[in-house]
Amino acid sequence: MTDDHEVASGINRLPAYTVGVEHEYKWLLDQTPGDVPEALGSMGLSAGYPVRTANDVTHSSVYFDDPGWSLAGAGLSLTLRVYHGTMRAFGALVAKHTLEWRDGRRDAAELAVRVDPRRAEESLQDWELLPLRHLARYFRERLPLSPYATAVQVRKQARLGTALALSLDRTSISRPADPKPLDERTWLEIECNEPGRGTLRELGDLAGKITAAVGKAPHELTKPEMAARLMGWDGTR
Repeated sequence: MTDDHEVASGINRLPAYTVGVEHEYKWLLDQTPGDVPEALGSMGLSAGYPVRTANDVTHSSVYFDDPGWSLAGAGLSLTLRVYHGTMRAFGALVAKHTLEWRDGRRDAAELAVRVDPRRAEESLQDWELLPLRHLARYFRERLPLSPYATAVQVRKQARLGTALALSLDRTSISRPADPKPLDERTWLEIECNEPGRGTLRELGDLAGKITAAVGKAPHELTKPEMAARLMGWDGTR
């Protein structure tokens, strides 16, 4: 059994902050596959991609915005993420900024810092932290941010080949003060974090096959935006 000290020691070896660009497609599924190999099999894609599955990951996310939905309207999000299980000592404050939607693919900048979940409120007041600093620079002010939704996500994940990742996410959305789920969805998501043209072409080819298999186009709302719509954002950008 892993004790708290070992967990904390492992978490502390993770990077203190990360900056990158992710390229992703996501679909809302009508049914929840048991795992990634089952999902690929149901779409007739098992033979085309070597799959390396990883452990399931469960985390809780709190989404933030101001009263006028400034972040959602600008294609930005701020999320406080806390992990469960063996990663329970790990928290992250994450800002994502959508740069472009192209034929269902979202290209987004991601800025994340590791935080102590026990000091989450302190982190949200520290505007020197990279995600908050990005928001302040973009809006030229420190917005009055508050939580508008909480999401609990169970992720089944796998690597496809060397550069692509696929995940099945079961997400329950609720109000911050009420744990009763308002909405439950299953997402299928593919992504890569490498900008090479060959990798993006491979990602696009897989997206085309998944679109044909599931019979619907990729979804062009992020998870924080989906939650914001449930909480009253009218979608104005």
